[in-house]
Amino acid sequence: MSDTAIEIANRWALGWPQTVKDLITTGEYLEALKAQEREEIRVKLEPGLSHLSSWEKAQEYGLCQHPPAASVMEDSDR
Repeated sequence: MSDTAIEIANRWALGWPQTVKDLITTGEYLEALKAQEREEIRVKLEPGLSHLSSWEKAQEYGLCQHPPAASVMEDSDR
């Protein structure tokens, strides 16, 4: 797992623990984490933005800091 993926996983777990639990329960967590990792790495590597902090780059490109919501689960699935 890359440093970027670890940063994202930690941010999500600390900020949105229930959403992370729901994503794990539905089996969507790794897919969501990989998608977010791809986007954040793409923005970090964008040429001409080296003068901006990673936070400013995220704001400039509209990167979401929180995890996506899990698919709707039936109560019996929990």
